[in-house]
Amino acid sequence: VIPCSVLFFLLYSKITSKFTKRKAFVIVLSLFVGFYLSFGIFLYPLKHYVSLGDGAKAWLESVLPRTFGPAFVALIDEWPLALFFVVSELWSSGVCQLMFWQV
Repeated sequence: VIPCSVLFFLLYSKITSKFTKRKAFVIVLSLFVGFYLSFGIFLYPLKHYVSLGDGAKAWLESVLPRTFGPAFVALIDEWPLALFFVVSELWSSGVCQLMFWQV
């Protein structure tokens, strides 16, 4: 979550340097709403089609070290839910705190 948060704030500083505060708020808010809509319409209902197959999971578990292999494979296999978690964390820090107090 922390690397994505750094990337978000770099993107946010780029947006605020080019647009007004209100326009930056609308841009960032529409990005989040667009993600949540696409997640609800496409990613979550089709998550079985975008997940790893059994062969790919077995191959990754055999290649990766045992210390973090199964957890990392599960994270990659459930990447739509992991992405949803990361974006939700960015929503709480980016929109609810930063954006709300600046508009």
